[in-house]
Amino acid sequence: MIVKVTTVENILVEKEIPVTTVVVDRGDDPDEVHMFFCNNCGQALFQHKGRIAFILPGGAPCNMPIIVECRRCKRKYMVRTNT
Repeated sequence: MIVKVTTVENILVEKEIPVTTVVVDRGDDPDEVHMFFCNNCGQALFQHKGRIAFILPGGAPCNMPIIVECRRCKRKYMVRTNT
């Protein structure tokens, strides 16, 4: 699946990129912090609070997608909260 994001250089142009969606479920403990690692190469990507609810191959609808790219293998992840 492909997600469309607008580029910073030109707000009217949309760019299609393949992504993997990571959905974070906010936990009961607000101080609980975990590290998320790339599923492809194991590179540490970002910290998150709560637990990972599920990981989807492809894009999932959300209002403001946050795209994180793995520095090592260039795989892109779209991060969103479970609402």
